[in-house]
Amino acid sequence: MFTVRNERGSVVAFVVVIAMIFVFCAGLVVDGARMVGAKSQAIDHAGNAARLGAQEFLSIRSGTSELHPSRAMAAAKRYLNRYGVTGVVKCDGQSVTVTVESRVQMTILASLGIRTKKITATQTASPTDGQ
Repeated sequence: MFTVRNERGSVVAFVVVIAMIFVFCAGLVVDGARMVGAKSQAIDHAGNAARLGAQEFLSIRSGTSELHPSRAMAAAKRYLNRYGVTGVVKCDGQSVTVTVESRVQMTILASLGIRTKKITATQTASPTDGQ
């Protein structure tokens, strides 16, 4: 025959630890999916703004694919402003590079102290002659 030791409360501690692990896993799934969606959206916005800026040529008739930097940057910035996206636009005359930044508010992971995550995406577009 065995004797029962004083182990009162050990099951409660185990249940609390397991519950915290489940909350963390749920947070990774839910908030992770939100971050993946935000990253995809940031990539789309950066790419669309860069492509729009890459359509601003200096002169189509000259036969060169050199961009008009100020018009290219203005076109990309207009796109970002239209969609309420924060970003940085750069143009070197040959290509347009757009970097988009956003913050994702955590829902479940906020209870564990992770409030927001920063998402960035950079896309570059340059004009081609179609050949």
